[in-house]
Amino acid sequence: MCSSDLTVHYALALLTTAYLGVDTLLVAGVILVHQRRWDLRMLAGLGGVSLLYAALFVAGTLATGRTAGGESFEALLRVGSASLATLVTWTPWMDLNRHSLAPVLGLLPLCFSLLAPFVPRIGWRPWLPLGVLAGLGALGPVIEAGVAREGGIPSLLWPLLSLGVFAVYRFPVRLAWISALALGGLAARVTDAMGRRARRVAVLLVIVDVLFVSGAWQRLRGHPMPTPSLYGLLPEGAVLELYPRLGGLQEDLAFYNQNLSCYYQLFHGRPILDRCLNTDIRTSPRLEASDRVTALAFAGEELVPELFRLRVASVVMHADLYQPAERSELRSALSRSLGDPLEGHDGGEWLYGWALEDR
Repeated sequence: MCSSDLTVHYALALLTTAYLGVDTLLVAGVILVHQRRWDLRMLAGLGGVSLLYAALFVAGTLATGRTAGGESFEALLRVGSASLATLVTWTPWMDLNRHSLAPVLGLLPLCFSLLAPFVPRIGWRPWLPLGVLAGLGALGPVIEAGVAREGGIPSLLWPLLSLGVFAVYRFPVRLAWISALALGGLAARVTDAMGRRARRVAVLLVIVDVLFVSGAWQRLRGHPMPTPSLYGLLPEGAVLELYPRLGGLQEDLAFYNQNLSCYYQLFHGRPILDRCLNTDIRTSPRLEASDRVTALAFAGEELVPELFRLRVASVVMHADLYQPAERSELRSALSRSLGDPLEGHDGGEWLYGWALEDR
């Protein structure tokens, strides 16, 4: 591949997702250092695209006031990190809301790749060190065995993850893309070498890994989320959904809330105040309306006139997303004006609902 083609592909990778672009840059850098071949035109192309993208990113960060650091940043990184379990096997969280964070490496490919240095005529450098380091990086600031996000031991790579470009790399789990590429390729070569001597054993191990370890067949199935039955008890009319107010580095979670409301609407069929193709959560009509209604509720004012002005027939509060104290206060404030709510605990959510049809 010539330098211009490589530059174009790198620019397209950055436009696909910044995470893929950063991963691509890391892999390209390792390849260049390993080969010790310096093509000045290629370096100029990669460097120019990187500087342009970095300048746009910094400008956008300064414009929105998003910064990262401190204990809250470490806690945020832990949410976006892999655990030892999620790296080697499939879990339901891997495809949450149809949003795959990273590939599953699989236990057997991981073990096979570690055997590469002992298999003759397999060039394992620099792929094995790169894949292992990327895997450690994907575990984030704390190395955890399961998915409980509790305990664990500090990662040796945490000082690196908290500096420079990694200070805005909010989902370390996406470094597993590098591990999947590097270790997966090595595992394939080891499996091929094993297959020449013990083909049946190699095939059996691969089948076991696919069916029972990495769970690839489970990821081919649909995993629809159930819609809470409380929506079916509400009157036909627009629904105002109340979520905790999120912003800054948690803005992705605000988009998740928006997507959840839009997903539920596919089934309950009532109008909602979300703009489902919205790309700027700060312009969401629901946020403006919910802020106004919440403020009136806490001020002890009557809510029905404002809800009628919004042409809303019901209000739904996603209770389990609030902190306990805030949840209790908001429920009480809304109930003072709207009466006792309906309550639902199915569909994976705890909801309160208030209907206005009789008012």
